Amino acid sequence: MGDLKSYVQDWLTDAGYDLGFDMDSLPEMQDMDWIAKDKIEASMYTGLPEYRKFKREFIKLTGGK
Repeated sequence: MGDLKSYVQDWLTDAGYDLGFDMDSLPEMQDMDWIAKDKIEASMYTGLPEYRKFKREFIKLTGGK
C-alpha cells in the first residue's frame, strides 16, 4: 500500500494539484498519465465522462500515440 500512496502523492505533486485534483478527488489510476500530459483539469475530467471513455478507447487503439 505504501508504493501506491507514494505514486499517487507524487502524481498530485507533479501535476494533480495544479489541475485541481486532491486526495479526495483523484482520477482513476489508468487515466493519470494522460491527464498530466494533456493537462486536463479536474472539473473537465469529472464533468465529461464521455471524454474519458473516448480518451481510453483512443489510447487502447493507438497504444497511446
